[in-house]
Amino acid sequence: SYLVSTDPKKAKVFTENRAEVYRYILSQKERTLVLLEDELAFTHQYTALLDLRFGNALHFKRHFNGDADKQYLIPPTSVFVALENAVKHNEISEKHPLRVDISLADNKLIITNKMRLKRNLGTSGGIGLKNLDERFKIATGQGIKAGELAQNVFQVTLPLIKLAGNVYA
Repeated sequence: SYLVSTDPKKAKVFTENRAEVYRYILSQKERTLVLLEDELAFTHQYTALLDLRFGNALHFKRHFNGDADKQYLIPPTSVFVALENAVKHNEISEKHPLRVDISLADNKLIITNKMRLKRNLGTSGGIGLKNLDERFKIATGQGIKAGELAQNVFQVTLPLIKLAGNVYA
C-alpha cells in the first residue's frame, strides 16, 4: 500500500511483474525441464521486481549472447532460487550495491556474486540450495555446486542439458 500511495505508476509495474512471476511459477510447476531461454525470460521479470525494490543498488549482468539460451534445458525456477539466495544473504544498498553475474561455460550456468553478508541474518540452514540440488539430481542426474570461492565470492553452478536438434544430447 505504501508504493500505491507514493508512486502509483511504479506500483502498477510492480503488480504486473509480480503477476507474471506467479503465472510462470504456476504454469511450470508440473514440468521437469524448460528451455533456458524461457527460464531467463522469467528471471528477467523477477529482476524487474528487484529493480523496483532496490534501484541502482542491485545489478544483474548476463555474459553470453546469441542463441546459447535456446540450446539448453534447465529445471524451472532454478535460476530464480539462485538469485533469491544472493538477495537473501547479502547487504544491498546504494553504498554497497550487489552485482550478480550470470555466465555459461561447459554446459553449466554459473551465477556469481561478491559476498557482503547481511549483519542481522543469523544462521542459514541452506534449505533453498539443498532443495535445488535435489531437484537437479532428479531432473538431470547431476547435482549443483554452490559455495564460497576465494576473495568473498559466492558461486552457484547449475548443470544444463544440451539439446541436439530437438532431442537431448
